Amino acid sequence: MACMLHGPCGPLNPSCPCMVDNKCTKNYPKEFIHCTEQGSDSYPKYRRRKPEDRGHTGTIRMNINGRFVNQLITNQWIVPYKRVLLQQLNAHINVEICSSIQIIKYILKYVNKGFDKAVFELQRTEGGNDQMVDEINLFQNARYVGSSDAAWRILAHPIHEHFPPIVQLAVHLKNGQRIMFSANTALERAQGPPPATTLTAFFELCHEDNFTRDLKYVDAPELYTWNKSTKMVQENTGGTNWKKW
Repeated sequence: MACMLHGPCGPLNPSCPCMVDNKCTKNYPKEFIHCTEQGSDSYPKYRRRKPEDRGHTGTIRMNINGRFVNQLITNQWIVPYKRVLLQQLNAHINVEICSSIQIIKYILKYVNKGFDKAVFELQRTEGGNDQMVDEINLFQNARYVGSSDAAWRILAHPIHEHFPPIVQLAVHLKNGQRIMFSANTALERAQGPPPATTLTAFFELCHEDNFTRDLKYVDAPELYTWNKSTKMVQENTGGTNWKKW
């Protein structure tokens, strides 16, 4: 009742955050069911006994239409939990059974969620008087790193791996390369030859090397890499570790 009670929402509390279009997005209250059943492409339907069938009940005090009343609560409003975890941590810990084919999607979704973020405010008041608010100084965007993420980085484990690599080809017409310049280098770039690109370098490679004439561009990174600093193609010495073209 203290940690795992959802809402109540619905007609009892239409302004509950879970309510969208007068319907609970978490599908509460759950239906009474005598035995746990596997849901259709969803979580299992856990056993929730009726009060007359030895189901647990409780009472909470709610503000309904400006009046505080005692509201009877059944196990239809209880979020699935593990008793041992509640006794140890005394916190809201939702425990669900993942037993369908969707378990792979569920796990990968959480692995790739990325970093959590927290926004906090620092405010200094003196004498209770209203002061000018400097949002730049008062708000900071912080990055939260959990214990598992921190341990993984401390042990220098790889964070992600991408295979095969994305090979981007600079498609353009003859002498139609994209040229980056500043006010100081505009004249030099305009008078000089157009810079080499991955497309022109691949053409030059096929012209000079008979072996690569029958090589497709998508297969080139397995044998060659594109050096951004020298704007030239060089042999890939990284073995099976493909480098971005």
